[in-house]
Amino acid sequence: QDYASGLLSKDSPVVPPGHPLFTSKTSVQILQTQNDKLVKENLELRKKLQSRPSDRHNP
Repeated sequence: QDYASGLLSKDSPVVPPGHPLFTSKTSVQILQTQNDKLVKENLELRKKLQSRPSDRHNP
């Protein structure tokens, strides 16, 4: 039940297909926005990793 309760949260703006509020245009826009945020976050994390001093235990 804990797993199922986490599948859909009220905080998520993504509406699943078949739901009355679902529109493919809105869903695509929301997913694109989330993807852009993740790409930006990945770039920031990659920069942090590259700027870290290299350690022979962590190649």
